[in-house]
Amino acid sequence: MRGKRQDIKVKIEDLKPVYFLYGDQEFLMEESLSRLKEAFRSDEEGDLRFQEFDALDEDIDHVIDSLETASMGGGRRLVILRNATRLSAAGQKKLIEYMRAPNSSTVFVVVAHFPEPQEQSPAKTEAKIESSQIFKFASSNCEVVRFSLQKAGTRIPLESWVIERFRARGKRIKREAAALLIERIGRDLRALSASIERICLYAEDVKIIEIEHIDMLTDSVATKGIFELVDAVADRKKDIALYTLNRIMEYSESAERVFILLLRQFRLISKVKILSRARSPRDIGERLRIPPFLVNKCLEQSRNFSAERLRSLFKEFEKANAELHSTRYLPERDYKTHVLENLILRITG
Repeated sequence: MRGKRQDIKVKIEDLKPVYFLYGDQEFLMEESLSRLKEAFRSDEEGDLRFQEFDALDEDIDHVIDSLETASMGGGRRLVILRNATRLSAAGQKKLIEYMRAPNSSTVFVVVAHFPEPQEQSPAKTEAKIESSQIFKFASSNCEVVRFSLQKAGTRIPLESWVIERFRARGKRIKREAAALLIERIGRDLRALSASIERICLYAEDVKIIEIEHIDMLTDSVATKGIFELVDAVADRKKDIALYTLNRIMEYSESAERVFILLLRQFRLISKVKILSRARSPRDIGERLRIPPFLVNKCLEQSRNFSAERLRSLFKEFEKANAELHSTRYLPERDYKTHVLENLILRITG
């Protein structure tokens, strides 16, 4: 059996013809698949080089026809088949016949199913997958990639995963702070990843994340609401943005903090929009040191604003910043909320 790797490298020319993906951490797999799909979307042919199927919905002969189809531009194609281990024995046999002599111009990614909440434990699901005929063939003839926090029979502490995620964003987090984050957010990797991203955005100038940072950024309803507000404004959803602003201000949120995060997001959107003229999403992420999901979000949000409109918005931010520090004609919190409301109206209008 070939060694089970933990990820897929995304240099297209170096990719193997067939990969088999499984494990107990769907989030890690989806991250890897996203990077892989972006690599195949980063040239002029775009989605012409990528197809994705679900074995529960698709005729297996149609999938094989796609696997054997050459790319129109002569490059390599990517075909992903999800829930492959849910295929009948006859369906798995057909796939195995293709995998014996795969099309060298196609990268075929076979994805095992993940259990639904009502199904058996992940360990039993993995054992069932590993007993399937398609896995047995792949483990001896293809590249097997297992996504798990378990390695060589030993569970990797979740704190280590959190520490590594912060390191990838250019920050250090103390182990006790990582433990507190897990206690607050839970063990779901998707929720943890989103929290880590939010913390890094807010604590942009902080190099070492301490317990007090985790305590401040994960313990209030307003903290979550702030990021909902930022997205609503960038998506130009005026009513949602105004409602969310007033909700979080009721929790004594700092108007200056709201302003800083709004400004930071629009600076990021502007950078992504400029870079997207000549760079792929993957290149943008590497240059700005932000994860793929945030690049994609900023690309989507950048479509709501022309380059000229973005330039004019920064003047609105300058005006609002001056107003936040000017003479007040209302009680301080009411006045600053009013300033932010006007800024949001000018952005979303």
